[in-house]
Amino acid sequence: MKTKNSVRIIPMSLENEEFVGKTVEQVQNEFFLDTLPIKESGWYYYDKSGLNSVQGDLLLFQMDNSIIASAIYKDTISFDKRANAENGGVISVYTDSIKIFKPITKEELKTYIKSFNGFTQTKQIFDIDKVNIKDLFIRFMLK
Repeated sequence: MKTKNSVRIIPMSLENEEFVGKTVEQVQNEFFLDTLPIKESGWYYYDKSGLNSVQGDLLLFQMDNSIIASAIYKDTISFDKRANAENGGVISVYTDSIKIFKPITKEELKTYIKSFNGFTQTKQIFDIDKVNIKDLFIRFMLK
């Protein structure tokens, strides 16, 4: 069982039916500032696999080859596929931890996470002790 906090990158797609035709800025404002914290109470629905994470992990949401938002992980709840064929479950985040900011490119992210090699469509994990977390949090303040 995982007990040490980490930084996780969660890939998202502009091709997701909820985001089709929207810009990254629209996704930030509509999804991360309204839908996720207010309408969904911090529940980020996933199709296939949740996270094997520890409460307090930093989640970085990736879209369009950039990090566009962050939140602090709370829990993963898996659904019974027979009861809910649409979603595999939810990744629950603390609603007051959700942040949007000027998107962080892969080149810039490499300055905070030395072992980062680029964006993929799989969830990535990084040891929090090997992330320049202080400067990354300062960067989150940029809009």
